[in-house]
Amino acid sequence: MAVRMTWIKKQEFELDLQALPKVLQDAAREMLQTAADNTQRKTKAGYPVKTGFMRDHVNQYTEEDTGKLTIRVKSESPAAHLWEHGTVVRETKKGANRGQVQPHVEHSIHAIGDAERELLNAKLATLIESHGFTLSGHTAA
Repeated sequence: MAVRMTWIKKQEFELDLQALPKVLQDAAREMLQTAADNTQRKTKAGYPVKTGFMRDHVNQYTEEDTGKLTIRVKSESPAAHLWEHGTVVRETKKGANRGQVQPHVEHSIHAIGDAERELLNAKLATLIESHGFTLSGHTAA
């Protein structure tokens, strides 16, 4: 028996996922954890090694509420934003040019997280379809 789901928004996607059988929920949880682990690992690998402070401050936060699992990967280093997005040309109070930090957009936690989220959505759709569900609509975040 095939089941049809149509998602209009991300919230509908999340609600439908919560209603899936436990075996699918468990597999989806494992996929989500893998995506979060990959995001954390790749973000740390892209950060500079000089002091290790930025790498040491990429953390995961897990929230669970009535069957909904959320894992956030967050960079808590104050310098991470400057490294990821760059700076304007800077000068000291005495006027010495300290130059500009170029952005490292391809190594940003946002770029890595977005790529992992796309892979996760594709894997979740494949998982759900493999259990007889028919999906239509757009599942991107």
